[in-house]
Amino acid sequence: MRQLDSGNSTAGGYTLAGGVTMATGSVVALEAGLAVAGVTSIVPFAGWAAAALVLVGIAIIAGGLCLHAKAQEHLHSPIELWAARSIFGNRINDGEIRIEIILDHEKKLPAFPSLHAEIKAWHDENFGPKLISAEQALTLGITKVDTRWNQNNHWSPPNWTAITHNEVGTFQPTVEFTVLLPGFRLGVSKWSGSLSSLHDDQRMDVFPIAPTGHIVGAGLVLHFENTLTNQEHISLHLAYSANQGLDEDNETLSIFRLER
Repeated sequence: MRQLDSGNSTAGGYTLAGGVTMATGSVVALEAGLAVAGVTSIVPFAGWAAAALVLVGIAIIAGGLCLHAKAQEHLHSPIELWAARSIFGNRINDGEIRIEIILDHEKKLPAFPSLHAEIKAWHDENFGPKLISAEQALTLGITKVDTRWNQNNHWSPPNWTAITHNEVGTFQPTVEFTVLLPGFRLGVSKWSGSLSSLHDDQRMDVFPIAPTGHIVGAGLVLHFENTLTNQEHISLHLAYSANQGLDEDNETLSIFRLER
């Protein structure tokens, strides 16, 4: 119903059909499974028939999964969403609800208010900082980086020398952010950032940033790593100007947040 109400009847139909199909397949498989476990287990032909129905139920469930996959294909990627809203786009929504986008009375995506806003949205999507994982960094040829909160409480062999001198260490968590700045060019592009954590009582902890940088074909990869104390979450604020593309003066602001 959400997809139907949000302007994509095709995706909504696939989702509805997939849900009904999976429910039907589950009932068939369950009923046949109970029959196999019951008295039909001692009646050869009835047992085989019930087992066949189990397979039929599984096949129906697989069909439902395929329908859900078809619905998933209708989801817009960020650049597809931009294209749909652009001056040449069809403005058809993918059925998803986005708080920052209000659909019109026809349940269609709104066009950009101006050409400048359209260019800025394209620029932000193409050159905006991207938070990447260890696996994504590997595809860029970079190892030993990640984006995660490390508790550092794993077991390690005891240091008896430190223990006998009452120097038992405490575990301090660390936080890692790995960010790709697409299209970064030395001497042309620029970035700035800050790392902070806001407490419930509005106190703010500000951390120094000294990332390691890696120039790759896709741009610049920054790896931030800081030791924490009693923080429950931390936010990385980045401002990035690629100084290229359709709007060379555009600055993209991004906030990345990790929690314990």
